[in-house]
Amino acid sequence: MRLSVGRFGSLIRPSAAFILACVCLAACGSSTVEGKGGAVPLAGKGSSLPASWVYCQPRTIASLLAWTVTGDTVHGNYTSSMLDSSGTTIDTNTLSFTGVISSSSVTLNLGGDAGSVSGTISSGQLQLEIPDSEGTIESEDLVPGTAAAFNADVAKIQATANSNDAADQQQQATQQAAAAAQQAAAAAAAAKARRQQAVSNAAQAVSSEESSISNDISTLASDQQDLVSDVSTIQGDLRTVRSDLAQAQSDAKSEPGNVCNDEGAAWDDQSTTEDDRGTYEDDLSSEQSDTSNTQQDMNSLRSDWASLAAAESADPTYVPPGGFPTSSAEASALSADTSALSKYQQTVTADTQTIAGYLSQAKTYAGKATQLCESASA
Repeated sequence: MRLSVGRFGSLIRPSAAFILACVCLAACGSSTVEGKGGAVPLAGKGSSLPASWVYCQPRTIASLLAWTVTGDTVHGNYTSSMLDSSGTTIDTNTLSFTGVISSSSVTLNLGGDAGSVSGTISSGQLQLEIPDSEGTIESEDLVPGTAAAFNADVAKIQATANSNDAADQQQQATQQAAAAAQQAAAAAAAAKARRQQAVSNAAQAVSSEESSISNDISTLASDQQDLVSDVSTIQGDLRTVRSDLAQAQSDAKSEPGNVCNDEGAAWDDQSTTEDDRGTYEDDLSSEQSDTSNTQQDMNSLRSDWASLAAAESADPTYVPPGGFPTSSAEASALSADTSALSKYQQTVTADTQTIAGYLSQAKTYAGKATQLCESASA
């Protein structure tokens, strides 16, 4: 039981007799007068009044008025217990009062905000007109009864409050469980979405790398064709130097004065051969990034395929919108790229050796032209 502002707007200490106070759920208890001193004599009038009165409004209020009557004056305590707005707690107030009795009329001074309360005694009932905390007059028809009867009513009220509190707690537990289940479901859905997104991302990465490898093969083929063209150009330069030598040989027989001119042309064309070898080496240098990219793309494909396998194992039932790339496609792409890279590297090795041979021959031809010039000049 808690201290609270009750029906009369005053904060008071609950009586020890009413520790079990609560709103009654069933019908109110007994209202018989019990025990010694149950009737109070009206001094000088030859009649008597009960020593205590009770009032019960099922599910709402239980009240006890205990007084001592001396002649026309009275004094005592008025206790009221009621269920608060939450339905789980009882407000109990006890007010001390004094008052007067005149014939069947009763006037009680409850003090505080309650002030003066009027009532009548009739047909075994004490009817009080009691103002509530908002000033509205409430009528209570009290009947003779004891503290035991009042406590019985209060116990029923307490049972109702306990039941309401248990229901509230159960409702809160149910709501909390539902919220926890909802959060767990949302977390599970989010985790599933992340797993599926990982599968889709990995599948897309594999497909993208397979496409890159296809482009690498085309790039290496184009690079290889550039080198072949460079070799062909240098081969043409060699033929020109050889033609210069042939001209010098012919002039040595018929026009010796022209031999040294032919020798100069041979060395010029040999120099062109050197320049074209520089072009070949430039092309070779620029294409190194292509071979590096090819190797990198193959490594990336292997890594992405491993990531796809791991992501798929985390959610085996999920199939991405574009489906899964196949292991045979991965193997085919790697095999084709490896073959293209190997073929390119073999071409570079062979072309480099071929060009070195062409340059050596060009120098030999130009050197022979020099010998012819020296002989013609001797």
